[in-house]
Amino acid sequence: MSPNSTVGDFRKAQEQVKTTFANVKSSAKDVQNAKAEDLERAYQSLDKAITSIPNTATLSQAKTSVAKEIAAVQAAQTQMSSGLNCR
Repeated sequence: MSPNSTVGDFRKAQEQVKTTFANVKSSAKDVQNAKAEDLERAYQSLDKAITSIPNTATLSQAKTSVAKEIAAVQAAQTQMSSGLNCR
């Protein structure tokens, strides 16, 4: 993504995130359910926030509107990784 990327490009990246998340979810079966559920909720919130971005929004506006959700996904992923002793 670059400053010249469009919201359409952002949505394509969203599809890649969905695929990656599905892989993480599949690999996380041995993780405590609560941590996996926290990550699931955070991801669903991010997905909903991205989907609600109007096509006319700039990437700067899009980034600002999903910053909280991105931080929540990162925090949940960190918590889940710590349970797996990942780095």
